[in-house]
Amino acid sequence: MTQNQENLLTKTLEALSAVESHALRLALLNEMSTELNLATTFEEICRTIAEKTSLLLNSNWVGLALLNEPQQKFNLFVLNDFEVVLLPEQELLPEGTLVYQALQENRLLILADISELTARDLELARQQNIRSMTIIPLTARGQGVGALMVGSEELSAYTSSDESFMFQLASLVASSLDNQHLLLQTQTTLARTRALYNISRCLLTFESLIDVLQAIVDGVVEALSAHRAVLITFDLDKRKMVHFVKGGPGKKYLTLTSFDELWHGLSGWVLRNLEPAFSPKNTLDPREGPEVQQRRLDNDGGSIIVVPLHYRDKVLGTITAINNMAQPDFSPDDIELMVAMAGQAAMALEQQRLFEQSRQRAAELEMIFQALPDSYFRLEMNGTILDYQAGRLPSRVGEHSPLIKEGTLIGHTIGEVFSAEVSQRIEAAVAQVAETRSSVNVEYALFSPKGEENYETWLVPLLEDQVIMTLRNITKRKQAELMLAKRANQLQWLTVLEANLSQATNEAEILTAVALGLNFSHPTCVGWLQYIEVDERYHPLTVQTVAIWQKGYVWQDAPEINEVEVVAELPLTKLWLQHENEAVFITDLPHDPRLEDDERSQLLEAGYQAIALLPLRSGNRWQAIITFTWQEAYNFSADNHFYLEHLLEPLAAVIASRRASLAQQEALALTETLYQTSRHIHGSADLAEVLVVLAEVVAKPTMNRGLIVVYERDPFGQVQMATVVANWHSGAGYPPVPVGTHYSHEDLAILRFIVNPAPLFFEDVRHKITDPTWSTRFEERCIRAVAALPLWIGSRHLGVLLFYAEEKHVFTEREIQLYFSLAPQVAVALENKQLLEQARARARREQVLRELTARVRGVTDIENIMQTAVREVGQALGRKTFIKVGSGIRG
Repeated sequence: MTQNQENLLTKTLEALSAVESHALRLALLNEMSTELNLATTFEEICRTIAEKTSLLLNSNWVGLALLNEPQQKFNLFVLNDFEVVLLPEQELLPEGTLVYQALQENRLLILADISELTARDLELARQQNIRSMTIIPLTARGQGVGALMVGSEELSAYTSSDESFMFQLASLVASSLDNQHLLLQTQTTLARTRALYNISRCLLTFESLIDVLQAIVDGVVEALSAHRAVLITFDLDKRKMVHFVKGGPGKKYLTLTSFDELWHGLSGWVLRNLEPAFSPKNTLDPREGPEVQQRRLDNDGGSIIVVPLHYRDKVLGTITAINNMAQPDFSPDDIELMVAMAGQAAMALEQQRLFEQSRQRAAELEMIFQALPDSYFRLEMNGTILDYQAGRLPSRVGEHSPLIKEGTLIGHTIGEVFSAEVSQRIEAAVAQVAETRSSVNVEYALFSPKGEENYETWLVPLLEDQVIMTLRNITKRKQAELMLAKRANQLQWLTVLEANLSQATNEAEILTAVALGLNFSHPTCVGWLQYIEVDERYHPLTVQTVAIWQKGYVWQDAPEINEVEVVAELPLTKLWLQHENEAVFITDLPHDPRLEDDERSQLLEAGYQAIALLPLRSGNRWQAIITFTWQEAYNFSADNHFYLEHLLEPLAAVIASRRASLAQQEALALTETLYQTSRHIHGSADLAEVLVVLAEVVAKPTMNRGLIVVYERDPFGQVQMATVVANWHSGAGYPPVPVGTHYSHEDLAILRFIVNPAPLFFEDVRHKITDPTWSTRFEERCIRAVAALPLWIGSRHLGVLLFYAEEKHVFTEREIQLYFSLAPQVAVALENKQLLEQARARARREQVLRELTARVRGVTDIENIMQTAVREVGQALGRKTFIKVGSGIRG
């Protein structure tokens, strides 16, 4: 064998070994994908990452740096020996570490020698006894979440040939960690929703105010896992505390202190500003005075949340949650939960105050009426008046008796003074006193030009033949009793309403409970429950109709259900935004001066004559608006005003809880969908099957076509052509372009969304494509809506995932989130296919070289060697081949 032949054989064997190594790495990636999909805990995910990464990249050390967003720090996990060890938190500095650099620039860093590192990074590397390392950024849903660090005891252990595997590894790790994060978020939301529900039940169960306040404090401790919590109510006018209720394992540290000390701490700051206060641990809070700061240090005080208790414009107190120094800082979600709990506590305090006020007023009136009788009479047993002292005698003492001047009643009988009906009752009572020698009470009514007056007469035995009679005007007491009875009935019915609301499980039941509770059963009355969505500044942006009530039942199939409208375009928006914390009543719409002419005309055209609006906010956030309309003028009763005004906050809390539950259910469904889709994508045999899997999730109901398009670039990295490598069709409407379709450089200059680096969603592509040729093509192929998702692997833009619809389509937040989450996995599938095809092509070439070498090896004649080589190459390529030697050609 000649030296050239030996060299050729050696290169062939080396190439074969490289192909086998590449195939082994692909197999490891597939195994890693399967195991990550099956992992259920963070520790299992980390162990899988450690085991497969050490094999895939021949490493001695694996680290995982995850960004803890609330604290803007990295949590660093070392995965040595497949054990997950959390190192102390590393602060995220602007000039920071290489991990920060890799994440900010979304760039892979390969370090052949760690001695070149800065002192900060070098210390960590030396602790792990490594000499070279690589840092791989991790991104999920377009956001950086951390970095995967791989180290080796050898110098220059990693080269550019490992980059494609590193990017695939990063995509798998980021996807798994993101799914785990979504699952933990869902579980946390569920636990907090349950905590709010439990406290709502406590408010309806306990009768004692102290029991209710203690239940709220205990609920805060449980929901936030707080070390201790305290609820304090104040009388700000008298500068004193009214209630001091504490709970939690560390409640011994909570001691009653002076009003001034609280006023100069976070509680005072919250009472003055009426907004929550958060104070992290290990930091002196400037809102606290020196004495308060020292007390906090002495009592092992860590992170603190203080939220205000206020009902409408009335300041009631504060709720405080405290962790010790060993516990982490509270999160923004903890603050939001505390605000919701404070709203419930404020409602409990206000309702209890109303009950106490009613009872106290009734007792005061009773004492006054008992102490101040209007008139006094001394009678004989036959009813003759012996003496009397007039208080306020009725203006008409009897129907048949003329007005009797003061001092002339002595000697007259009861029958001569009072009407027959009244005198008969008094004479019967006198006879009963004479018989029983015990007091007797008689109540009756007299009528005057001012209206009905109520009187009460007490008869008490004095001597054997005399009776003391007191006559008292109890008209005001009767009116007060009626008012108190009415208020008691109102409060009782309000409690029933709130109980019905707390038991409602969906929007239909919530709206039905309100409508029936308010007796809005008129045939022309229609009720609407609409959820409010806000913009980035939390201002109302749109409303979505979720329930409609009319004639005693909810219309489940009404065409307006789920209809979304822009708030600014609706009538009455300005009115209810100006009254965000109160019910709005329009009794006679045509003559209401608060309405502008254009919105009055719009409402009258719709047939409305009277309207009641309930704008609902909870936790300082807009939740919903409930509207009742009538087709004729409607006089709202005092009961209507009372119930609607007092239902605003509990109703807002119920709807906030319902929306939180819906969000939690949607998050669970989204997590499950992403998990199952991810498994199906990684198990797909080809890209066409990947498109089918995606279509089942994101292409319903309007999308009917899908494409995967890859780019072909020039030597300078610019996209020159795009080719369709997979397509999908729902079976309805216009079919997709066939696989193999090419888009030229000129086409791409017009269809810029195909090469755009960021995702694009077009509700109607006609407004985006202005070129007449392509506009005509889109019209002919019935393309209206487009979703374009770029496919990235690390810093490489491979192609684009496209879905088309034949009608205008508004993309929801859930759809967009699904697209964002699944596009990286499609990119990995595309990369795997390309790498597999490259490996197969390389293997075929190497096989041809081996066979050619074997056939040529036994031939010694140069001419025969050349003829054999030409023949074998031609057979392998399926083409006619030639060798040109000098000026001749042989074939």
